[in-house]
Amino acid sequence: MKDIHEQLAERHAIGLIWNADDVLSIRPDLTHEQAWEVLQRCEHKYDPDGSFWITIEYAAGEMYPEPEDESS
Repeated sequence: MKDIHEQLAERHAIGLIWNADDVLSIRPDLTHEQAWEVLQRCEHKYDPDGSFWITIEYAAGEMYPEPEDESS
């Protein structure tokens, strides 16, 4: 069985990998499972122009509103 890199090379393609840790880098308050759910929701909205971070941030906020700062 060919690995993913071989399959992509046959098609002259590359694959970009995003994982839950990418989501957690901007929303460290989420659990790993929540971050995975956010990433799954964002998958079909991937835009290679660099705004995917904004998509992740928006989806995470919509799905899991950030906790209010209790120090105020």
